[in-house]
Amino acid sequence: GQLTVCYSCSHSQWGYTRQSSSATGNPATTPSPLTTYDKRRHMARDGLAAFSLLWAAQQALILFYTGIASPFDRLQALLVAASALSSGWPPVLCAALAVRIYANCEPWPNAWESHFWCAQTDAALLLSLVAQLLSGSGGGLSISLSNAQRSFALRDANRVVRWQLAFFYSSAALFKLNSSFLDHRYSCASPYVAQLLTAYLPDTLSLPLLASLVAAAPCTVALGESVLSLALLAAAAGVGGRGTAVAGVCLALLLHFGIALTPPPNNVGAFSVLMACRLAAFAPPEALARAASLPRSASEAVSAASLTSLAAAAAAAAAAATSSGGDGSGAAAGEVGQMSIMFAAGVDWSVPTFVLLAGVVLRGVAGGVASAAAAPPSAAAASAGSGASGYASQGFGRRAAPALLSVAFAHAFAGPILGTQNLGGSIMYSNLRVVGG
Repeated sequence: GQLTVCYSCSHSQWGYTRQSSSATGNPATTPSPLTTYDKRRHMARDGLAAFSLLWAAQQALILFYTGIASPFDRLQALLVAASALSSGWPPVLCAALAVRIYANCEPWPNAWESHFWCAQTDAALLLSLVAQLLSGSGGGLSISLSNAQRSFALRDANRVVRWQLAFFYSSAALFKLNSSFLDHRYSCASPYVAQLLTAYLPDTLSLPLLASLVAAAPCTVALGESVLSLALLAAAAGVGGRGTAVAGVCLALLLHFGIALTPPPNNVGAFSVLMACRLAAFAPPEALARAASLPRSASEAVSAASLTSLAAAAAAAAAAATSSGGDGSGAAAGEVGQMSIMFAAGVDWSVPTFVLLAGVVLRGVAGGVASAAAAPPSAAAASAGSGASGYASQGFGRRAAPALLSVAFAHAFAGPILGTQNLGGSIMYSNLRVVGG
């Protein structure tokens, strides 16, 4: 049957210390001195603006290739564009998040699990922003937030998103531990790995070698996703320092890169794009803002040029694999019909989009590691321990966060077991038969 997959990441709260704030009644936070930088030369105003750019790029790709025919589609496109152009101005970003959440949930229960993953992670940011907008001294609704409040909102949301996505990845790994998936004769992993091997490796490789690699695919995938899940769970809990977050993000992006490069008929590259922007929850906001900036030095310019070249090379390789190995398929002919297949002029545009977004996320995560390494012991300890501290918004931390985490856990683990989720269950590629008994 038709397959899809969905993954994402989480990480612990980093890079700030808490102080009291008489103006808002909420714990206030000040950035660590090591995270200060000249924002005038940056493309992104702050972490929230940087995330808005990544999120808007992902949404734009989805909206463009699914068509902008209806008034509601045009409204979504307008709000997504406005959220990026306004550097994540909270009222506009909240409206954009709300319409995309509705669009993802509206087809329930006939929607892919990626719809529900995206809706839940977007809801975390929406509710965190609303909590900050409601935290003004007059008790009313504000239309703007201070720089500190923008940082609070993103950090609170990221703290929830890291747990949400750790649950999702873990359920994806857990439900693959069954006799059908682990048998290479039936496993969903086998055709995917076979497609990648035949599309991108030399024809001179012996068939016995290829057959052995395909036979090992189910156990390799199950092991890789299990390690990935453990890393993300540890990172969400603040265990293992930045190393667990780096390991989880790198493994996730490697998995998504393979998914994006898979030729037709099983390519679901837009799923990789969906998750790449959400992996930004692993990067401290200040590091993410720097990562989304214009080059400030020769080395950064070389890095940006290399990333662009890699995106172009990956797109060309995917196009070549499609034309040679996907002849006769609707995707190769440029037809839309399968989820996440976004062909135009013979190119699956989800591939270069993923590479570019992944590069920014990796740079942000690496920037967080570098900042931690350069911090004095006291600052590093405060940063590392912030994962266990409270939320900046007490209302969000007491009500919204527990509700969001409960829904995510139930969606990831309880729903499939109880039989309340079919197509949208968090059991992608597990070979479990949930539709029709």
